[in-house]
Amino acid sequence: VAAKILKSLGETFHGRHTFRQSFTTIAYGLSPLFVCRLLDGFPSVNPWTTWSIGIVLCVAVLYQGLPRVMMPDPPHAFGLYLMNSLLVVLITGLSRFLTDWYLSGHFKPVERVISAIAAKLPF
Repeated sequence: VAAKILKSLGETFHGRHTFRQSFTTIAYGLSPLFVCRLLDGFPSVNPWTTWSIGIVLCVAVLYQGLPRVMMPDPPHAFGLYLMNSLLVVLITGLSRFLTDWYLSGHFKPVERVISAIAAKLPF
């Protein structure tokens, strides 16, 4: 989803970027967040701490990687970087928020529906 939005954002800055360039940028940009998520395995570490550290590192990686992979026009590079950074922060923050709410028990009706569907699976 983030790669498709980045591709669309790149086109608004008068560039023609491929989906492969967009996906590569997002994948490399999110890699520090994926590595920091390994710390979620320890119960004493707050999940928001790992997200915060990971997202700061993601923004730093995107600052270096976006111009190298996407190759936007120099006047548009910083705007594309800012929009992409905001996009990554919003998508990953929303994902972390929904996961936190689910694990704290705020989605009981959804959990019942998922359990009912899982009970019908053949394995």
